[in-house]
Amino acid sequence: MILSPLSHPLHLLPTEDEPEVLLDKESNIFRFTGKSMPEDPGKVFTPVMDWVSEYVKSPNPSTCIEFKMDYYNSSTARFFVEMLELFEDIHGKDSDIKILWYYHVDDVVIQERGEDLQAVISLPFEFIIYT
Repeated sequence: MILSPLSHPLHLLPTEDEPEVLLDKESNIFRFTGKSMPEDPGKVFTPVMDWVSEYVKSPNPSTCIEFKMDYYNSSTARFFVEMLELFEDIHGKDSDIKILWYYHVDDVVIQERGEDLQAVISLPFEFIIYT
């Protein structure tokens, strides 16, 4: 018997160059935190895309995706766009999607990167400052 990727949460622990990722349908937690500049982007992002591809087939009624990134590179930015495009396809139809974008009060770069992402993704964003 083949188990669906949604049978269990996907939890990738952070490393020096990779973010922590927690995707848990049952608890309704979708979180990306830390730094992301992986040497092998596929190692991190392929399992995430596989999980999200399954999730959007049968999503929760509402989905809140949290980003609390300290830094991320261009390959991570491309992944974020690709992943969020999957959520765009179901927003307002099968699930209400919302993005929570956290940034440190002094981190203009991460704030602007969130705004750049918001400009290309048709999902509601909420920007949250922390100290």
